[in-house]
Amino acid sequence: MVGGYNPKQPLYQFDVNLAKSYFQKAWGGQVWEKGFKFAIYHDANNTMRQMACEILRKGVESLNPKFQIELRGIQWSTYLGEIRQHRLPMWKLGWVADFPDPHNFAFSFLHSKGDYPMRQGFKYPEWDRLTDEANNELDPKKREALYFKLMALAHEEVPQIYTDQPMAFRVIRDWVKGFYFNPIFHGVQFYPIYKSE
Repeated sequence: MVGGYNPKQPLYQFDVNLAKSYFQKAWGGQVWEKGFKFAIYHDANNTMRQMACEILRKGVESLNPKFQIELRGIQWSTYLGEIRQHRLPMWKLGWVADFPDPHNFAFSFLHSKGDYPMRQGFKYPEWDRLTDEANNELDPKKREALYFKLMALAHEEVPQIYTDQPMAFRVIRDWVKGFYFNPIFHGVQFYPIYKSE
């Protein structure tokens, strides 16, 4: 089943006043009064991830001059190891679907054995149960309802901050044939491409 898109799913809005109110309530007001300083890590030489971190930093720091965020790039050869060892307080990675099914995202981002929860060190047994149940459900409507419930829980709990969705385009001459866009494959599949005469 391809699906899982919920047009009624609540989305976060850019709301400076709401962000301020949450920071003012955090830890009984101490976060707003005392501020904080920490680092966000990204893999060095990845300008897309660096820009996403810079946008997040700029937005947060604009709320209160006591909020300070440092950006630090780490070489890819050590970056994933640092994440797996839980040595970084906040870090930026990306995800490309392996197969077009909502389970690929639900498991990867919300199940305790998924890539992100294992790296982040969180586990919600109810989320694990719902993810497993949705994966095993054969009725498309029931399965969709389970994924919608997971999305609502994740929206409320916010286990990750989704900062950007990279966009790209390809320019191809009209004599190039056989190219097709594949949203699952991160690159170009050259085998079917040929030059027309």
